[in-house]
Amino acid sequence: MKPVFAVGLSILIAAGASRANAAEASADQVDVSVPPAKICVTPVTPTTTQFTVIKQLKIGKGTYGEVDQAINMLADKARKAGADAVINYTGSQRFGFWPWRFVHPVVHGTAIKWTSGPEFNCTASGGSLR
Repeated sequence: MKPVFAVGLSILIAAGASRANAAEASADQVDVSVPPAKICVTPVTPTTTQFTVIKQLKIGKGTYGEVDQAINMLADKARKAGADAVINYTGSQRFGFWPWRFVHPVVHGTAIKWTSGPEFNCTASGGSLR
């Protein structure tokens, strides 16, 4: 019984060491000197600038919080999808069944990529850069 236990323990230790080495290698490759690009989050649909829709996004924060926190999560998700902006943004507090989700923020939007047309003014449209 003891040899089987010793073999199993050594396998677990080796697996943990290989994961740690992989995490260190990927952390070395990330360039932290370049800040992420700003994403425009706006409640309107641009009419003068052409764009392509990447995907519909919906973010619900799992616990209590402000809608502003969920907007930042929405912008991060859009950035990871390769979007330049989020249009048709709506956000509100929603009611849930569980006590820790009784009231939680939920935001919706459409991630887009600009294709052509004049420069879109995010702040003039009522949006914000995140």
